[in-house]
Amino acid sequence: MKVTKKCAFCGQTFETRSGMQRYCSEACQAESKRARAMQKNNLFKLAQPLMEIQHQEYLTFSKAATLMGCSRQYIYKLVATGKLNASRISNRMAFIRRADIEQMLASNPYHRILPGSTSAPRKSASSSTSLKI
Repeated sequence: MKVTKKCAFCGQTFETRSGMQRYCSEACQAESKRARAMQKNNLFKLAQPLMEIQHQEYLTFSKAATLMGCSRQYIYKLVATGKLNASRISNRMAFIRRADIEQMLASNPYHRILPGSTSAPRKSASSSTSLKI
């Protein structure tokens, strides 16, 4: 029984010899396999810097940005505003302790603010009238 299918790799239509075929040719099957292997290797390459950072106590600004998932300039801004502590070793070298990053994140937890509500709690009317005598 011949069925017309679309190749999962190149997108061309073809007639299958059996109902289980996904690719129009062996070349498409081999290229698809190679593409899947490359994608798997690329994911490992992306995770490699994070795996290296996991065991370091002192981080450069670039590595701290990679760890936090933000830009290096944002790390500089956090240090300049005093929200994140950094130690300058020399004129060109500064480090951030991992414990300081964790402390900064723990000291400022995320509080969800619903639309239409104010961020600061309102003063109640009863407390303001009790002050007037």
